[in-house]
Amino acid sequence: WLFPPEHNPRAICQNGILCSGAFIFHGITQTPFILLNQIFNFIPDDIVWDYDDFDDSNYLHWRNNINSDFIFLELFYGPIFTALSVSILFQICRLYGISLKNSIFVSFLYGFGTIAWAYSQTSLSTPPMIFFALLGFYFFKKWNINNFPKYLIFSGASFGFAFLTRPDAVYFIIPLFFFILYLIKSKSKKIKSLLGFIIPTFSAYGIYHLINFIKSGSSSPQSLNSINSLISASSSNPILLNIFGLYFSPGVGLFIFSPILLSVFIGFFDFYKKNKFESILLFGFMFMFSYTFGSGEYWHGLNAWGPRYILPLVPFLLIPIAFSIE
Repeated sequence: WLFPPEHNPRAICQNGILCSGAFIFHGITQTPFILLNQIFNFIPDDIVWDYDDFDDSNYLHWRNNINSDFIFLELFYGPIFTALSVSILFQICRLYGISLKNSIFVSFLYGFGTIAWAYSQTSLSTPPMIFFALLGFYFFKKWNINNFPKYLIFSGASFGFAFLTRPDAVYFIIPLFFFILYLIKSKSKKIKSLLGFIIPTFSAYGIYHLINFIKSGSSSPQSLNSINSLISASSSNPILLNIFGLYFSPGVGLFIFSPILLSVFIGFFDFYKKNKFESILLFGFMFMFSYTFGSGEYWHGLNAWGPRYILPLVPFLLIPIAFSIE
């Protein structure tokens, strides 16, 4: 798998501690779950499960052959971060003036009525990245309402954590940065607010490059190399066809697995009436993710619950739907 080098263009890792292909903050967020089970022994190592416990041979094999600390991680990591995302989405809806009842409904709709439910059962990096991205957007919204620079500091830090957890969070950061540049013209404390967002996000980017340099002696980000390989493979399929597949392809499309999201086409009109500029921001999020992951010939989907690379868009698509329900 590693050789010959022409089939494996990745740089050879020079530092054993950082050789994992996982991103740094993904591992950091998993560590407390492992420590919790080590300290409190919620799932002991000496338990052997049989068919009286679970009528599934694959699941039994997994439970009986993996360290109990990692079983605890797999069982609770995704659900907890998804539950936190549901809570933050509720708070965002309330900031937009959505009623308490409809905010609760839309938040639970995200948790139980979309592909977020399927991916909440995993320890993938997407659930925590969505949580940090939503948290960053929440603090951005607070800043836009109250004009306190501290909210942009929290927003920038949250998006920085999202980037270190999963680098495609940059597709939220880039449109939001230009949107902040536009909004900040009419705000007081312009420099303090702007630096509050720039410093944490650029620091995260610098940490990301530093880790790559320690790993392999090169600061070239692995994720950007992957994106370049995706784009280079796009010659055989038109990009619009690929984007159509991401959203509508039977068996793999986002709207096929989460049909409630189809109502976003109506919701955007209601959202636009009250939030003209922020509707452009949400469209920017969609464009960045769709263009990037629609630029390649190959994308994840056939062996999963829809295209998980655009899963981070799902809670943001539900915000316009909340306006239609309202």
